Parts: sequence; C-alpha cells; structure tokens
Amino acid sequence: MQTIKELAEEGMTCILVTHEMAFACEMADHIYFTDHGVIVEHGPPETVLPCDRDASTIHEICIKSRDMNSRTRRIFFFELGGAAFMVAVGSAMHFLFDLAEGWRPLALIAAVNESIWEHLKLAFWPGLFWAGLAPLPAGLRRRDVLAAKGPGLLVTTVLIVAVFTTYVTILGHNILALDIGTFVIAIMIGQALSVVLLTGGAFQRRAFIRAGLGLLGLQIIAYSLFTYLPPDHWLFIEASSGLRGIPEP
Repeated sequence: MQTIKELAEEGMTCILVTHEMAFACEMADHIYFTDHGVIVEHGPPETVLPCDRDASTIHEICIKSRDMNSRTRRIFFFELGGAAFMVAVGSAMHFLFDLAEGWRPLALIAAVNESIWEHLKLAFWPGLFWAGLAPLPAGLRRRDVLAAKGPGLLVTTVLIVAVFTTYVTILGHNILALDIGTFVIAIMIGQALSVVLLTGGAFQRRAFIRAGLGLLGLQIIAYSLFTYLPPDHWLFIEASSGLRGIPEP
C-alpha cells in the first residue's frame, strides 16, 4: 500500500481493485463500487464510500441494487409480454368487424376500413387492455403502468403514421410486409419507452402520473369519438375506395 501511495503522489494513474474501503477512500479520486460484477455506484470517494460507512451500510447498498435490477427485469418482461399481446390481438382485431358482420359496437375497437386511423386502433386498444387488465409484477402499481402507456402508446401510433406515410410517399404504394414490420417495430419502441419511464423513477412525482394519465385519457376520447365521427382528413380515408368511417350496411 505504501508503494501505491508513493506512485500516486508522483502523479501516476493507477487502477486498483481492493476491499480496503478506508484505503480506497484515502487514495482514490474516483471510485467504482461493484456488486457481483455490476457497478452499483460510482463517483468521488466522499459520495460513493464516505469513510464512516460500515460493512452493514455497504451490504444495504448491494441489496438495494439487486432489488432494483430484479424490478427492472420484471418490468422488462411484463412489457415484452405486452408487446406480444398487442401484436397478436391487434392482428386478430383487424378481421373482427367483418367476422361480426359489421356489428357497430365493435367498431370502437376493431378496424372498420383500411384507413391509417383504423390501423392505429389495432395498437392502441390492445395496449390499453394489457396495461389495465394484465396481472402486474410485484412492486408495480396499476396507475403507474397506465400513466406510462400515455406517452408509450402515443409514440407507437405516431411512429406508425410517420413510417407508413414516408415509405408510401417514396414507393407510391404500400407493401404488406413493410406494414406488418412497421406495426411490430412501433409497438416494441412504445413498450420500450414504457419500460424506461417505469424504471427511471419518473412516476415518483405526481405531476408525471397526472400528465401520463391525462395523455392516455385524451387518446381514449379521440379513438372513441373519431371512430363514429371521423373528420374529413386523409388519415381517416381509405386510399383505395375513398371510404371514411363505418361502411353502410
């Protein structure tokens, strides 16, 4: 240790692995504290390993880190399951209205024509059902999941519109494989955003929860209203036939 002190005093840069906390506190300019190979904390010694921290405090840091990593994994797999649910159920809902022989109440959640808007419903409603009804992992609150879906589902639908309109403008027509790929990738990105929001601590503040739930509520209103009262806008018009809204029997 004396040799290391002398080298440090001479200005030599050293990388040292040690269990001697007091020595690390005294000598280091920057500390990385690891637990089972995972970096738990890093920074100047006075913020990472103050010299008054004892072994029990260090142990608590490790336990907290493991709990956070476990929670992140649970949220990740929950939202990954949600993505699979959205793709599967959304794909089935594409045909639901026709199978029900045009039953109007189903128009709320199922696609009634081939306009862009009707395909956005196929991502939104399954995502909402998953967030509202799926069994939650331990430690996760329903309101937080729903609040995260506000921006998550909005990003999903915006991506679908942006990618679809861009490539159709370039190619002059749509391609089914690209449509499906866009749908799946947009869902995965939206779900990833939900994971980031749920694991990043944003919803520890009530303002973020209110904003997320408000954004989700506005989307519910829009999808409910514009299904039955679609505006005269290209987003709501089927390109091949000019059909807008629910087909007349």
